[in-house]
Amino acid sequence: MGMWTVPQLESYLHREIPLAAAMEIRVADLDPHHIRLTAPLAANRNPHETAFGGSLATLAVVTGWALLHVNLVDAFPTAELVISSHEVDYIKPVQADFSAECDLAESDLAGFLAALPESRSAEIELSGVMGEQGHVASRFRSRFHATMT
Repeated sequence: MGMWTVPQLESYLHREIPLAAAMEIRVADLDPHHIRLTAPLAANRNPHETAFGGSLATLAVVTGWALLHVNLVDAFPTAELVISSHEVDYIKPVQADFSAECDLAESDLAGFLAALPESRSAEIELSGVMGEQGHVASRFRSRFHATMT
């Protein structure tokens, strides 16, 4: 991951994914193999005063996409990255500001980046957790597809 900083990624997400701005998503932690994004309950609540399931799902997708994006854009600036499938297991309600995080193993990243120029496309799956105040409230699995343009 080249020169991406937390403020740069946060600004990019808010500019390029308007829903990220509406949800008030913030980048809390970022390195080439780990990311944690946060969102406030107030902007993402449902009528039960818990986090809206769609907000949780969106935060999970943005989390995985952002981690892959910062790695992919440095290696292949014109590659396009999209979500191809996504699952969330909702374990318990979220009643406070919440976060999503996932890790990307060096070997998985290397394989993903190596496959792209050879076949002009590559897929990778990331998994992570979401929760509040250090407690896991849901788990997610997202599959992403990249293509060379």
